Amino acid sequence: MNQSTLNLNLFTVVLIGVLSVCQSAGWSQAPGTQGDGDLLPLPVTGYDFTHAGNDAYGEYDLTLYEDAEIIYDPQRGHVLQLEGTGYALSENADLNVGEGFSLCLWIKVSLDCPDNNFLVGQGFGSYLYDYSFYLLKRPQSDLMWRYLGTGGFVRHVTEYDRAEISDGLWHHIAVNHDTELGYSSIYVDGILQSTTDNIGAIENKQLGLFVGYVHPDSYGKGNRLPFIGCLDDIGFYRTVLTEPQIHQVMINGLSGYNPEIAVPGIPEKEAELHENSVVLQWQPGRHSASHTVYLSSDVNAVSTQRPEACLGSTTSTQIEVTGLNWGTTYYWRVDEVNEAFQGSPWLGPIWSFRTLGTVLVDDFESYNLYDPDGPYLPNHIYEAWLDRWGYTDANETQIEGNHTGMTAGEWYYLAAPTEVYKGFAGSAEVKYEGLSSLALEYDNTQWPYYSEAQRTLDLPKDWTTDGFTDMTYLCVHYLGTILPPSRFEVSGDQYIVTGTGADIWDQADECTFVSVPLLGNGAITVKVESIENTAEWARAGIMIRDGLAANARHMAAVVTPAHKTEHLVRTNTGGSTSSTGLALDVSMPHWLKLTRQGDVLTAQHSADGQQWQDLGSAVYWGLSDEVQVGLVVNSYVDGKTTCQGVFSHVQINGTIDGTLDRLTNIGLQHNDPEYLYVTVQDAKGQSGIVMHPDNPSALLVDQWTEWRIPLSELEVQGVDLSHIRQLTIGVGDTPAQGNIRNPGGHGKFYVDQIRLMAEE
Repeated sequence: MNQSTLNLNLFTVVLIGVLSVCQSAGWSQAPGTQGDGDLLPLPVTGYDFTHAGNDAYGEYDLTLYEDAEIIYDPQRGHVLQLEGTGYALSENADLNVGEGFSLCLWIKVSLDCPDNNFLVGQGFGSYLYDYSFYLLKRPQSDLMWRYLGTGGFVRHVTEYDRAEISDGLWHHIAVNHDTELGYSSIYVDGILQSTTDNIGAIENKQLGLFVGYVHPDSYGKGNRLPFIGCLDDIGFYRTVLTEPQIHQVMINGLSGYNPEIAVPGIPEKEAELHENSVVLQWQPGRHSASHTVYLSSDVNAVSTQRPEACLGSTTSTQIEVTGLNWGTTYYWRVDEVNEAFQGSPWLGPIWSFRTLGTVLVDDFESYNLYDPDGPYLPNHIYEAWLDRWGYTDANETQIEGNHTGMTAGEWYYLAAPTEVYKGFAGSAEVKYEGLSSLALEYDNTQWPYYSEAQRTLDLPKDWTTDGFTDMTYLCVHYLGTILPPSRFEVSGDQYIVTGTGADIWDQADECTFVSVPLLGNGAITVKVESIENTAEWARAGIMIRDGLAANARHMAAVVTPAHKTEHLVRTNTGGSTSSTGLALDVSMPHWLKLTRQGDVLTAQHSADGQQWQDLGSAVYWGLSDEVQVGLVVNSYVDGKTTCQGVFSHVQINGTIDGTLDRLTNIGLQHNDPEYLYVTVQDAKGQSGIVMHPDNPSALLVDQWTEWRIPLSELEVQGVDLSHIRQLTIGVGDTPAQGNIRNPGGHGKFYVDQIRLMAEE
């Protein structure tokens, strides 16, 4: 479990002074309020992009695609930026607009934005009829409001000269669609531009909510009509806003300040706290009798009002929360309640703050990819974290590696392994936070039998404080892999293989193989007693394999839980696997045989072990003299689900090197048990070493894990924490200098978000 996810049992909530609503009169009212006039409805779906594509009022979060990103705009704060290929989309959104409907948004159109841009609407697909409605920016700053009515698409186009929206400045757009009164209106910067009568109801037949998107074929031009610019405060209302209400939205944001909802007081929006406690304070809504407060580091838990995020209901307007995690963003909201009024509860927007109390050592976000075809760029991940290989710097100087078994980074392929690689990089696929992490591959099977990656800082760093709070821990987040739960047992005449793996198919396999080397010609015969029914195509049988790589050539004869025999053939390394010789309705137990004669492999099966039927033969040109022969099982589910195959009467004819007992999880990456440690060195060369408490199983984890290392364990070893110069991540059994290392295993793990953290 991601340890930044809030567990409400880990902190304390204290109610401070039960205050009545009338006691809150000292709060200043937000500008633009209307006193006791008509309340401005909250949007049913709204995006201020403070938290990426999170729906701050409803449940339809937007996913950002391609070049869409959240940036900080000096005028509007966090906004959505699209640069020609990006868009935002919620595929299952259903706005169900009803009889009255309003759409509001801010846009800033780039000066190089092409004509005809789909701004926002409901639905997505390959035809315009896949959209219920949309707002389109046309040439000469025209706006088109188009919707699907009972008779097809109806459009409302406005042409105006009061505002030029393609000028690179922010402009507010509002569209009212009133089916009951039969009109639609378009406002720009709060000024009515045009009104169209005789409109009908919107056919809510389509799902999806898009921003800056339309299918390439929808508009008949073979492109997606890209938008280049920024958008902000996109709100959908299931009622028609009045002109004063549109002005409120322009001035005060999506809610336009509804006097019935709470207003945050302390902490301020997006505040950064140097403490791990906070007193949440808010201005209550006008008619609230109580307040339901939600707080979590999971924004979805707050937006969907999940019980684990609820702090409870109170009549106070402040709550103290202690024991928060350091370096964590928290989201909170206050819903106002008074059952005597219609519309209660009034759901509040989501606010956030972040606890600091941490010092970043490395988050692996700033490194450049190596491009052999491009200009040299410094600051590669393998330059910062020295490994076995070393590197060539900007002056063409060869920097020697550290001569251990560690490889830092991994090959980054442009699209597929067959295309030109871009060089060693942090992993873009696996990360704890942000966009990338550090991939570390260790190999302790050869001298010097340990693996290390070292980060040497340009200048000594003070690890004792962040300037406000004393640091207590060095925190390393890491992810490894677990050993597959496969086993091999011999009980009397029975060979029991508990195997795993998704499939024996295509260009690479996942299966459990118990084997022995066979030299030259020979054969293996076995009686399959039973196979566990984990899936229809789970398999138990025998295999001859040209090596233990996942893409190795092989032939197999197997049975399945559906009482079928199957003949599997891969004659080329990395080639496709074919399935032939399928026999239906065979009885269990069942006999299988594989024979090698030169480059020819043959598979057979039998009901009694006496009368044999051919499943098929194949030629394997240039087959190695030594091949692997043995028992194979796969669950046909995944690398964690096991399937048990029971065999008897195992007989191998020919010259074998050893006994049938080598268990290999073909194609299933896993870490061998090893010792994980961290070494920290100060500017004077004094080092301290800390071993992981879970050794040698520390790297046998398949979820991100936080390792908190007390800085005191380094201090007692004489390390000057105020002048740290080097950090080493190592894998090996005895890292103390001068000790003899023992041969170990190999594997791969990932490291992310190395930080110093204060005491919680």
